[in-house]
Amino acid sequence: DFWRGKRRGRRYRQQNIPCTARNRFNQMSGLNFKADGRRYVVDVYRGHKTTLIGGDDWAKFKHDFDVGQGNVVVFDMTGRTAKAYVAGVEAEEQGGAAEEVVAVDEEEEVVNDDHGLEDALAFVNTRGFVFEDGEYAMMELILTIQHLYIGPPFVHRLTPTIIAGKLMKIPKKVAQPLNLDTEGVLGLCMGVGDVMQVAYHTDRDGRIVFNQAWGVFVAQNHLQVNDAVVFNFREINEEHINLVCVVNALRPAEP
Repeated sequence: DFWRGKRRGRRYRQQNIPCTARNRFNQMSGLNFKADGRRYVVDVYRGHKTTLIGGDDWAKFKHDFDVGQGNVVVFDMTGRTAKAYVAGVEAEEQGGAAEEVVAVDEEEEVVNDDHGLEDALAFVNTRGFVFEDGEYAMMELILTIQHLYIGPPFVHRLTPTIIAGKLMKIPKKVAQPLNLDTEGVLGLCMGVGDVMQVAYHTDRDGRIVFNQAWGVFVAQNHLQVNDAVVFNFREINEEHINLVCVVNALRPAEP
């Protein structure tokens, strides 16, 4: 679950919870969490239309980690004790200037840039993304056991456009470190599975766009709308391709 910093609340001691996370917080009267080894206990206030968290510890947490407008706080509630991670928000650059894009999808990325949190992961995700049960822990495991990736991971929840429309775009912030030609062929694989080829081109906004082979990949690997997935890139030495996009679904292991 996440909170995006805005100037709200009495003396900045209360914060509105986004609608995507209200159901989770409405089951609580308080939240006990850790951040960088420090423990905080915040109050949860449930209203008819809004849910707030607040209290002295919330104000202390914001002060300790310099949380303000434009920051995101990610709560990982998959363990016995919840953990909080602080991230910053950066908008896509268009025409040389940074602009805030209101659309939810591939238009804006949120970067977890490790504001002094030793155990925070650096990753890129679309605005509005919320980790559900076990997903953050699964991503943490994937990134721990797999190495040699180029650039930051991209975490995204698959939409109808991506599945039915067979349209997948990789953000500019992830694409830039890859130093790709404006068009060409990449490898595409699910975890440690077989590599298939996918043609791509680069949009005017700097995002990489996969061609219709993405739809074949989706069908072969039974990806579905609302699946959370993480995209990584690494070098590969195979005929006609030297870079592969590794896709992992953040699904708990089957019992």
